[in-house]
Amino acid sequence: MKKVILLMILALSTACSPPVTLQSTPEAIRIFASDITQPWLQTSYDCARTLQIVLYRADSPAEAQINIRLGEPQSLNSLAFQIGQDDLLVVTNPQNPAKNLSPAQVRKIFSQTSDEETLVWVFAPESDVQEIFSREVLQDSRVTSLARLALSPEQMQAAIGKDQNSVGILTRHWLTNSQQVVFSIDNIPVLALTPSEPVGAIKNLIACLQKK
Repeated sequence: MKKVILLMILALSTACSPPVTLQSTPEAIRIFASDITQPWLQTSYDCARTLQIVLYRADSPAEAQINIRLGEPQSLNSLAFQIGQDDLLVVTNPQNPAKNLSPAQVRKIFSQTSDEETLVWVFAPESDVQEIFSREVLQDSRVTSLARLALSPEQMQAAIGKDQNSVGILTRHWLTNSQQVVFSIDNIPVLALTPSEPVGAIKNLIACLQKK
């Protein structure tokens, strides 16, 4: 996993910085989080309550002042601050005999077109988790045309748990007893992207997320 080129960590020292002064009128921030990073969205709301900030969920990353996603995008045109990390997993049904797959085996499974018994599940190509998986694991291989599309992590969980022959993608935060891990890429950064240098409430919110 290549390092985030523009990854920046907010350094807020209570010894060097004055205490945060809470405004009487809460400041509003537009925030977006990808489906796979929803756990960090809930943490954002927890931080916002502490800081007396109002969060509005943006409909798209382009409309957000803070965009939370898994891993570095293909083209990084904004500032990126690491607020956590997660593991990218290839998972199967617990009854599936597959164990400890190599990268080559994973590529073969997700690009195969003849093994109709294996139900391959993926996310939309434009999603952050699928983008990272395609770049870091599949590399030059294309996902099989027989792959089934999961519209959410919850649907991926249910699909893998339902059929013994299923295989798909999740992150550690979404793993349940209905899936077993057969391959993983550990410590992928969870990033908060901002279109400009964060100040005020946005800066305080990101700093709070980095402490969680």
